[in-house]
Amino acid sequence: MHNRKHGASWLPITALAIASAVPALAGTPQPPDWVLTAAHASTPDYPKTTKAVVLDDEETLTVQPDGKATLLKRRVIKILRPQGRGFATVVVPIDRDRKLHSLHVWSIAADGHPYTLRDNEIAEVGDDEYGMLYVDLHAKVARAPAADPGAVVAYEYECTMRPYVQEYSWDFQDSIPTLHSVFELILPSDWHYSVAARKDTGVVTSQPAPGHYRWQFDRVSGVDIEDVPMTPEFEAMAGRLVVRYSRDSQPTGDARWTAIGNWYTTLASPSAQATPDLSAKARELVAGQSDFTAKIQSIASYMQRNIRYVGIEIGIGGYQPHSADDVFRNRYGDCKDKATLLRAMLESVGIHSTWVLVDTRRGFVDPKIPSIDGNHAIAAIEIPAGYTNPVLQSAVTAKSGRRYLIFDPTNEWIPIGQIPPYEQGGYGILSEGGQSQLIALPVMAPASDRVEHTIHAQLDADGSLEATVVEQRFGYAAERPRVTFTEGSQQQQRDYLESRLRSDLNSVSIEKLAAAHSTDLSSPLELDYSFHAASYARGAGDLLLVRPRILGSDAWSLPRETRAWPIDLSAVETRSDHIDLVLPPGYVVDELPDPVSLDTDFASYHSAVTADGTTLHYTREYTVKQLELDASRYDDLRKFSERVAYDEATSAVLKKK
Repeated sequence: MHNRKHGASWLPITALAIASAVPALAGTPQPPDWVLTAAHASTPDYPKTTKAVVLDDEETLTVQPDGKATLLKRRVIKILRPQGRGFATVVVPIDRDRKLHSLHVWSIAADGHPYTLRDNEIAEVGDDEYGMLYVDLHAKVARAPAADPGAVVAYEYECTMRPYVQEYSWDFQDSIPTLHSVFELILPSDWHYSVAARKDTGVVTSQPAPGHYRWQFDRVSGVDIEDVPMTPEFEAMAGRLVVRYSRDSQPTGDARWTAIGNWYTTLASPSAQATPDLSAKARELVAGQSDFTAKIQSIASYMQRNIRYVGIEIGIGGYQPHSADDVFRNRYGDCKDKATLLRAMLESVGIHSTWVLVDTRRGFVDPKIPSIDGNHAIAAIEIPAGYTNPVLQSAVTAKSGRRYLIFDPTNEWIPIGQIPPYEQGGYGILSEGGQSQLIALPVMAPASDRVEHTIHAQLDADGSLEATVVEQRFGYAAERPRVTFTEGSQQQQRDYLESRLRSDLNSVSIEKLAAAHSTDLSSPLELDYSFHAASYARGAGDLLLVRPRILGSDAWSLPRETRAWPIDLSAVETRSDHIDLVLPPGYVVDELPDPVSLDTDFASYHSAVTADGTTLHYTREYTVKQLELDASRYDDLRKFSERVAYDEATSAVLKKK
């Protein structure tokens, strides 16, 4: 399922050549009055780093009595810095149901010279999203000329809207400031609407005429996070307003989410009918099994190993899945197709499941903004009453009291019972007919996403190191290496490990590498390897300085600055090291680093170095406990990370006898 209004991969925008844009001369269209008015608007004194400013953004959605709708959009942008030239590229998404009626693009150079783009200077490009074999989503793309600092770029377009989705999202906040922004909704007199907004402080709502509604924002700051580390996704923070409209009265409160989920259940359920061949395969997969977890593991494993991620989306196919039988026979489908086949197979063996509509940009699905907007579909599998199994970590309880296991059949490398970090802590629409609701997606325990290193190493008097490592990876931490050690060549596998080792070791050569359980998701991925690292310890007379931490860094690199945006910690996880380091013959321990013990509500870190005869023993455990922090916690996080970084860099001192 792909709603790409909020982000798409267009080919080839960066290579687009607008070869013959010409100045608007006598007899050619001049920029209209609304462009000239906006271009002369006075603006605040923005910071010198501001790339551009939206002078005017206006959208009008007009709905006809038959439900068909058209959108008129106007936008005027002023380029302030060379880095703002990218805002001179105009992208208008279109598809089979969103037909473009008109598109006009103008610019006014810094010296006041006007330009008008001709139709043959506007290109059409296709979408290039990973895994999508065919999508009827395209875009008209144009680059306004003379887009230098001081120039003004403007465009206007009108298009039809998809008739099967009676809602519209108005994105009133950009990465750059917006001086003036207006959205108008024009409905037939007997139609109804509901509205919800994020960051709606200061919104002005009016009704200029019967059936005509208007919302306005002025002087909206930009969400400029390009150079800010560890932020949530832009779409999860930017302000937006969603209107839903219909002939019938609009539901209120949580019933708005129920209506959306019920609509999707009605749309998708016919595709989940199981054919005899499909049902027979499902029964074959669970033959001889009576345990609920064993059954769903067998079917999930089949889905993950045999159904490739390939999408074909035409028209309403962006929402409606293909039939489960087509997905089963063709052995491919996109996210909603996979969830549909899973439902059909599970129903064939007496287990109920349904769809959950989510977005992989945690925070985008907002409880305050009922909307069909999202970019992904996963599954909810009903757990029998009274049944428990510690494997089933991603369980939620609905308002009905029914328990569901949340599972993403699209991810081939996360075992059933868990979900990946980019889905944790967000929200999803449980599509369960009249019992549909918005649910909070679970957050896994840190131990479900963990890496454990057991290292035996020998240090030589010349500072070189020989080490043997057993590395175990659990859950999401195993995803990338599982792919590499299942699908990659031997050289790619060595390159993967060598790249990791070189982040901690200046000169390293791999001597042995083997992997176990790369496709067995019920077991941790195990990597066994050994390496030689030259000049690991530093000599200083009769002393050797050696870092007890051999592999892996857990410190975040955070600048000392004022923080305005929330902090995204990415994943709850655990990392641990157990290292035995044998000293060179003739050396004894002269000094050891102090133990470190840090424990906060968002993370913990513990390390200790001890000596036993000729061996150093180093243990370390690092745990992230939360997914996000408020901006006010930035200094706490930075200080925590600086202390971790300092500990990771400390050395033990060895002295020659």
